[in-house]
Amino acid sequence: MFEDLSARVKLDEEETARLQMERDELLQKDATASEWAGELLAELETERDLKLKAKDRSTALQQRADRAIREHDEARGVADSL
Repeated sequence: MFEDLSARVKLDEEETARLQMERDELLQKDATASEWAGELLAELETERDLKLKAKDRSTALQQRADRAIREHDEARGVADSL
């Protein structure tokens, strides 16, 4: 009976060690995935910020171009009336 219990304890210890190794591997994979997700989010934020800046610059340039065209047309109108 003692030998049976001893064998069972040994099997349980081996199973426990296997499960702990599996858990450690899963925890490592989870940490790696979390790190990757964080890096991806940072990259997406950077891309979003760059797109917003580009849109703002485009809008500002368009406004400057519109104003320049208006001023040119106004100056031409004044010159034509002279």
